[in-house]
Amino acid sequence: MPCAQVCARELVSRDPGVSPGAIHSDESVHRGIFPSQIKGGLRPSVVTASHLWNGQLSVWRLGEVVALELPALIEILEPLMVRSGGERFSQLRPASVAAIRDYQVNGERGFSVLDECDLDDLGNKHPAHAHIAICERLRERISREDEVFAGLQEWLKLLFEKNPPIWERA
Repeated sequence: MPCAQVCARELVSRDPGVSPGAIHSDESVHRGIFPSQIKGGLRPSVVTASHLWNGQLSVWRLGEVVALELPALIEILEPLMVRSGGERFSQLRPASVAAIRDYQVNGERGFSVLDECDLDDLGNKHPAHAHIAICERLRERISREDEVFAGLQEWLKLLFEKNPPIWERA
């Protein structure tokens, strides 16, 4: 039997003291993109394989649900999204939560979109932070070296790629 349209772990508010609640299918989530991840289109590294496999592909919520508008999100991301060599993120691209939740592989949901306020292992949190994860049932049936996993990564990359940036560094 296939997974539900919204799985049980998507209904859980991971941090009730910080989180505004579960992510709704009518929301969009946003991913920060670095210049090195763009070359004639988005590169596969936009969807970090280890983060996706571990269920921790970071995305951000915007709007009334999280009481956060774009300028405030950019201000939050400026110090967070800097790579070790000093590279700063240059774009923010949206993706529909409904589209992510609707994607299927062999009749199984491909992804979950999770309310996850943790930003790091140091206890830093933000109510607009979320994760995209591989659906647990599907993940049990594949490996990280599996072509299905590569297909999941590519599909997410293409989803972010087809949507124009909502913000670009000048």
